Amino acid sequence: MHSSAKMVAEFAQQQSLSNLILTHFSPRHQDNTGQQAIAEEVRNFYKGNFYLAHDFDQFSLDETGQLIKIVSPS
Repeated sequence: MHSSAKMVAEFAQQQSLSNLILTHFSPRHQDNTGQQAIAEEVRNFYKGNFYLAHDFDQFSLDETGQLIKIVSPS
């Protein structure tokens, strides 16, 4: 069984996590509409900074603990 976006978002909010990265999406959520639905569900239950990560995405924490997505030069 996989966790839903709501379950993860609620847990992160309850634990007062500042940052959240969601990965490993169901095939039915791979398109843009599915990704938008996941992001909206997370926003409804989690007030911190979050990203929906995709293959090869990279992230870093700055000195203040702020999560930053590293953008590769094209």
